[in-house]
Amino acid sequence: MARRSIGISGEAAAAQVYAAGAAVLGWDVRSEGADVDIIVPGPLASTLVLADASVDAGGRRAFGWPLITTVAVQELLRRAPSVGAVTDLSSRSTRPAPSVAQSAGAPLSGGVLLSSAHDQIALTMLVARLVGMGAPRSVTASVEFGASGLDNAADMAIEFVGGLIARVHADWQSESVTSQEFQLAGKAGVLRSETDPRLSLEFNGERVRLRAANVANEQHRLLHESGVVAMLKTIAAAFDAGTLPYAFTLAFGRDVLEVIVAASASAGRHEPVALPFAGDRSARPQQFLAG
Repeated sequence: MARRSIGISGEAAAAQVYAAGAAVLGWDVRSEGADVDIIVPGPLASTLVLADASVDAGGRRAFGWPLITTVAVQELLRRAPSVGAVTDLSSRSTRPAPSVAQSAGAPLSGGVLLSSAHDQIALTMLVARLVGMGAPRSVTASVEFGASGLDNAADMAIEFVGGLIARVHADWQSESVTSQEFQLAGKAGVLRSETDPRLSLEFNGERVRLRAANVANEQHRLLHESGVVAMLKTIAAAFDAGTLPYAFTLAFGRDVLEVIVAASASAGRHEPVALPFAGDRSARPQQFLAG
């Protein structure tokens, strides 16, 4: 049986991690071509016009974000209907600002909104859709800027068609503490997940037992627990079946970027911004933040 080949494009640091995950699976990582499945790490692009072009290009291309395939998030998604009518959806993360070395030697292309809050926004949108709240219809955001001139803290209120207002906070203001939490509350219960620095899930304050990763080599544990290996396997199986799950489509990746762009415009204008975004699709989030 021929070895599977995969192409990985997009942001350099994530591409290296995905390549390491492919190596664990015994796959070949090749340059993009007509016969190679492509995974594009989030953020899908730096502007909406580039994201539009990527979606329109078609082909066997998937949107990659490992957070969704961590065991904590998978169990949260499975249990989401058990909370009943949703009353709260929120996410919070804090971490040190990435260094140039952490970004694979390249300058950071964006601040906390684009480079850190991306996956939180993606999960918020996916859960809102799962619980019947539909798509985002507006976003209100505010940011703080660091010494680098990039946004290093952001607060967002994302209003969905179903009336729910989800809140997302992300910052780079900690020098040593790293955390990422997600909460879904309803009239029948509360789910709270933690995906950084460790994986955990609580339902109504009680710890949910999560399936432990089956790791043959302890050096590869992080690639399993961070969801990278499971994400690659899920996308490969979907390509073989001929249908990608919504969460891994480039169209969803573009929708996430659209919320980030709208949030940047909201912070720059100091007012809510409606979705779908009607502004300049060729501008980068940092240009909107400048006001």
